Amino acid sequence: MNASILKQLSAITEEEQAILNGQPLQRSRYGEGETLTVSGQRLLPPSRMITLRPHTRFVAFPAHRHDYVEMLYMVSGKTVHLFPGQPPLVLQAGDLLLMSCHAVHAIEKCGAEDVGVNFIIQPAFLDEAQRAIGSGNALGRFLLENIKKGKASLPYLHFRAGENPGVQALLESLVCALV
Repeated sequence: MNASILKQLSAITEEEQAILNGQPLQRSRYGEGETLTVSGQRLLPPSRMITLRPHTRFVAFPAHRHDYVEMLYMVSGKTVHLFPGQPPLVLQAGDLLLMSCHAVHAIEKCGAEDVGVNFIIQPAFLDEAQRAIGSGNALGRFLLENIKKGKASLPYLHFRAGENPGVQALLESLVCALV
């Protein structure tokens, strides 16, 4: 990752500083409900179909789901994701996690070196991708079943992309374009 972009993504946000000062995570900043549903409208600028937001560090993120598609790219360090009924999923630097709108998960507390970026994607943004990909493969089925039909049979797709320089270059370009 470009050093200046990594520095920008690693900067402590106002929310993270409040957490470091002892304040709890403000769930209302993200959404509502007993099982928190994170609202894309609260995180995505109006009229945008996709945006990027650094993952909140220094606090465990409670069980939640999204009303949008989330793609988490680990820039450095690691995160541990907890999906009900499944073993913990550890994302390392370079990994990519694409989650269904309906996937419930929690995230363990991250440190300063654990830098991830969340791509917040409105489901309609993926319509054209799903048509181009088709439904005869894992990604196409994931898009069709989990995003379009609302089934949670496959809550996420995990890609160990850190070993693929082409994918890393593409992800870095995407981060640079949205930062």
